[in-house]
Amino acid sequence: MTLLFVIEQLRAGGKERRLVQLAKSLTVQYPEIELHLVLNRDAIMYRDIEQTNVMIHILPPANNIKLYFLYRKLLQEIHPDIVQCWSVKSAFYFSVFRLFFKYKFISSHIADSFGMQGLGEKFYHKLIYWKADRIVGNSQAGLIAYKAPVFKSCVIYNGFDFSRFRQIEKPKVVRQSLNIQTPYLVFMAATVYKHKDYKSFLEAARIILSERKDITFVSAGKGTLLEYYRNQLQEEEKIYIRFLGHREDVDSLIYACDIGLLCSFSEGLSNSILEYMIHKKPVIATGTGGTVEIVKDGKNGYLLPASAPELLAQKITALIDDPDARKQMGEWGYSFVMAKFTSEQSLKSYIKEYENLIGHESNS
Repeated sequence: MTLLFVIEQLRAGGKERRLVQLAKSLTVQYPEIELHLVLNRDAIMYRDIEQTNVMIHILPPANNIKLYFLYRKLLQEIHPDIVQCWSVKSAFYFSVFRLFFKYKFISSHIADSFGMQGLGEKFYHKLIYWKADRIVGNSQAGLIAYKAPVFKSCVIYNGFDFSRFRQIEKPKVVRQSLNIQTPYLVFMAATVYKHKDYKSFLEAARIILSERKDITFVSAGKGTLLEYYRNQLQEEEKIYIRFLGHREDVDSLIYACDIGLLCSFSEGLSNSILEYMIHKKPVIATGTGGTVEIVKDGKNGYLLPASAPELLAQKITALIDDPDARKQMGEWGYSFVMAKFTSEQSLKSYIKEYENLIGHESNS
């Protein structure tokens, strides 16, 4: 079987991480599969993919027309059995190519629950849904938001490779490196942009800090609004509220925290929430999109409405003051992840899709 993955670049992001994890699992457990990855930008954050047997093709800079011909040339050279696209743009191109080439086509571009915006995006999706054999999303909420055809769609949840957590720093080391003096740490891992509710994060922190000074609130993530929120902080607040920006040690920060937050206005299936649960942390999140599929209110955390900083502050305070509840929710969340979100389960689901498409079984 020859498999071709297509995406623009491997920057930091949820679908990029999913692609890399799947590629690594495929090359280790199914070495008979010939796996190619094509990028149209030389931007690879997840460098571990370069240590696999994946054949990586980085295309030269090109406008949309030239990119069409570069993709076409690759198809002629590789002759893939299956093309799997991980972005709307690549899925659009390879939908067009199905008019001229014979291959099975999977679109895995749906990774959020924003839905289609504007006539152009609706046109792209109409073509993708027409030509794709399968639409694979990582949440039911995302498939519904983008109105994916039910008879072609399926959900394959994110799968985690737990070996990557071997390099985690001890909480004491993390806290010392950030000069955190408080006994408690509340953490949010999310891009700092308009789709995340950092206003509620900041306001809730201020509400709590007006009454107590034993909690540090930390955010990790870059984004267009990062400097805006940093500039909102008063000098005396900076010891208790930190906007760290991009970090390579997010797993260590999660391991060191007491509560994981995700305040957002729209969400697919959040890797951050799953990682909180892997590290046995209770979760407080906005009940939007795919979040409701993984956060069970009162079981592994709390689901809140958007733009509710007072309620967020109440839930944070209640959990900080109840270590038994934090432990019980953390344990429940960990069991939940282990039951549904391992890399082995994700790989098994994808292999089943590949085999169904090409009509034969790979060796297991």
